[in-house]
Amino acid sequence: MADSGNNNERGLKLEGMYNTFMGQVSQLFPKTDSNLLLNVMALERKFPDMRPHVHLEIIFNKGTDVELPKYEITEKYHVQAAVHRWDKNILVVTGMMNVDTIAEIADHKTVEKISGTANAAFY
Repeated sequence: MADSGNNNERGLKLEGMYNTFMGQVSQLFPKTDSNLLLNVMALERKFPDMRPHVHLEIIFNKGTDVELPKYEITEKYHVQAAVHRWDKNILVVTGMMNVDTIAEIADHKTVEKISGTANAAFY
């Protein structure tokens, strides 16, 4: 990991705590970008009555026909999904989701990795 410049005692201690925590998040959700999950969780806490608006890129194992997971995701979670323009092993998914929903999608055996962004725009 890159040096953050936190060279005093408290900064180094905080840095260590952060690295440990991020490692634990990665172990718990190995297929999902940890920063995405933390952002979603922060928005869930800030706006408890609404799910965050999430934009995901879901990378599937090579050779996966993504049309079936595309259908399953849109039907089950009521979100929009499209096959990536250039890489046919990626689904672009947009909609209202929480950490549980993202984790459930990531648990599918053909999902390789999930990354994306989350915000509080409710549309």
